[in-house]
Amino acid sequence: MKGGLEVGAFIISNERKSENDILRDVSKKKIAIVSEQNWKIEEDIPINDLKNKICQNERMDVLYMDVTREEGLETTEQFRRQNQNSALMLIADGSVSPMSYLRPAIQANSLLLRPFDEEMVKQVVDETWDWYRDNVTESENFFQFDTPDAPVSINLDKIIYFESNNKKIQIHLQNETFYIYDTLDQLQQRLPEYFIRCHRGFIVNWKKIKRLQLSKGELVLENEVWVPVSRSYKPMIKELFKSYEGK
Repeated sequence: MKGGLEVGAFIISNERKSENDILRDVSKKKIAIVSEQNWKIEEDIPINDLKNKICQNERMDVLYMDVTREEGLETTEQFRRQNQNSALMLIADGSVSPMSYLRPAIQANSLLLRPFDEEMVKQVVDETWDWYRDNVTESENFFQFDTPDAPVSINLDKIIYFESNNKKIQIHLQNETFYIYDTLDQLQQRLPEYFIRCHRGFIVNWKKIKRLQLSKGELVLENEVWVPVSRSYKPMIKELFKSYEGK
């Protein structure tokens, strides 16, 4: 353990001890390579205890989840809804249809299918923790807000744009939309400089722009989504485009 560093939370929600022994031992070796955090590891978490952790918004950075358990899929979806930035490995077998867990609402980072051996575990553990290393950064790179159910934290790089609509702000991700009460003026003060105001009703993530169509008064974002550019923002967008083009 490395003193003085923040403690990460790693949970294995699987009732099979022999599997957990392999998962834990292989994961510890990988963690030592990819992370300098201290890690609290919990194993064999009953479903009800895991649901309580989710409801109480306890920190869960990495979850290995057996989706073949009763209420496993429902709990996994609940976990992902409140932990957009956490790494999720699913453990499954032929008793559960892949269509039930390979869904946008769950967004697993890796999948381990039974029966498995240590070599298979090493491969999937590598995928899970490499994703964690590459995608999870310091807290300032997250956008945090409250929902009626619980607080939510989203990696800023997953946000495509913000839209003001009927006194609410819509936060648009690739496969999901969240709603908060705020104003774009106040919101812009919380966001890094690569979030650009292009219209009185829109703030876009500059990293998600695929092309500029200023003659049509629009920006085309990921998934071919377009947002309007108002006349007053066009000069600034042109200058920013020149600036970013050289980077």
